[in-house]
Amino acid sequence: MTNPASPFDALMEEARQAYAARRPAEAIVALQRASALATSGNQFRSIAHTHRRFGRMELAAAAFRAVLQHEPRATDAYLHLSLLQKWRAPDNDLRTMLALYDTGTADERIPLGFALGKIYDDLGDIDRSFAFYGAANASRRAQLAFSMADTAAQFAATKALFTPALFARFAGAGNTAEQPIFIVGMPRSGSTLTEQILASHPAVLGGGEMNLLDRVEATMLHDSRSDDLGEFLGKVAPRAMAAWAGAYLQPVHQALGSKTRFTDKNLDNFRRVGLIRLLFPNARIVHCTRDPLDNALSIYRRLFGGNSVPFGYDQSEIGHYHQLYRDLMRHWHDVLPGFVYDHSYEALVAEPEPSMRKLLEFCRLDWTPTVRDFHKTERGITTASATQVRQPVYAASVGIADAYHPHLQPLIDALGN
Repeated sequence: MTNPASPFDALMEEARQAYAARRPAEAIVALQRASALATSGNQFRSIAHTHRRFGRMELAAAAFRAVLQHEPRATDAYLHLSLLQKWRAPDNDLRTMLALYDTGTADERIPLGFALGKIYDDLGDIDRSFAFYGAANASRRAQLAFSMADTAAQFAATKALFTPALFARFAGAGNTAEQPIFIVGMPRSGSTLTEQILASHPAVLGGGEMNLLDRVEATMLHDSRSDDLGEFLGKVAPRAMAAWAGAYLQPVHQALGSKTRFTDKNLDNFRRVGLIRLLFPNARIVHCTRDPLDNALSIYRRLFGGNSVPFGYDQSEIGHYHQLYRDLMRHWHDVLPGFVYDHSYEALVAEPEPSMRKLLEFCRLDWTPTVRDFHKTERGITTASATQVRQPVYAASVGIADAYHPHLQPLIDALGN
C-alpha cells in the first residue's frame, strides 16, 4: 500500500499538471498554496524549479530567495539567481556571494564561481569574470574522471563500424515510422531553442532530453549478450530491428495524444546517428550547429548537472572533443547523405523565419505561424536555456567569445581550424 501524498506534494503535482495543460494561472495558484505550506529549503527549491521550467522567472527568483532564507549558504540558489537576471550594478547579493566565496568549501565555491563569473560578465569586467570561471572549472574538472583518449577510441570505433556496407546489409530493415525528430549536437548549440520552435507546431510533442535510445541500446547488448554494438549488429537479423524500434516508440506513444510527431533532444545521440538509421530509416535528424568558439565558451561558462558533460571544464578538452564531434558528423554526412540536416544558430538569429521554414520543410511539417511565437508556448523546459527560449530570437549570444579572446588561447589551439 502506497503512502498518500502530503498536501504539499499534492499541490506540487497539481501545479505541474496545470502548467503542462497550459493553464498557468491555476499552476501559479497551486504553487502559492504550496509556498504557504513549505517549511524547508528543498520544498522551496521544488517550487522554484517548477516556475523556472515553465517560464515564470520572477516567481522562480522569489522562490530561490526563500531557499536562502532557510539555507543561507545554498550556493545552488545563488547560481540560479545569477542566471535569472541581468546584473546592472554591484549589490548586496554580490557582496554576500563574494564573502561566502572567500570562506566557502571547495564544493560551495564551484557554483559560486560560475555565478560570479556570470555577474561580472554582466557588469563588463571580463578579466574578473574569467578568473572566477577559470577557478570554478578547474575545481570541477578535478572531481571528474574523463579520458579524451578513451573517447577518441570510441568515436573511431563508431566510424569504423558504420560503413556503406553495413547500411546496405540492413537496407529495408527497421520501422518506417516518421514520428521521431532527433535533435543532436553539442551542448549550448541552440538545441533548446530549436526544440521549442518545433514544439510550437500543433503536430509536434516536445519530448525533451529523452534517454530512450541509449536504454534501448543497452537492452540490445544485454539481451544478446554482446560486449558492444559492433558485436550485436554482426549477429542480429536485419528484420529484428523493427521490434527494437517498437521498443523505443512504445513509451512515447502513450504521451503523444493527438500529436503525430515528437522531438527527442538527447544531444549525445549524434553518436548514434547510424543506429537511428537502422531503426528508423525515415526519421528526421536535426543537427544544431553554432560557431565553434562561441559554442565552446558557452560550455565553459556553464555548470552542468551531474556528470553529463565531463569534457566541459577544461579549455583544451572542450576543443579536442569538439574536433572529434565535428569529424564524426562529417562521417555521417559522407555515409548517409541527406539524412542529417545542419541547422545553424547564426542563420536562425540572422533570418528567423526563413530558417524556421527550412527546418519545418526538412521535418516534413507544414508551415504554421505559431512557430514564430515559440517563446509563448507553454511547456516544461529543464535545460540551462530555459530562460533564453522564453524570449523572441535575439543576437546577443552571437560573438560572445570576442570579449574573452585573450583568455582563450588553449581553447583556440585545441579547436584547430
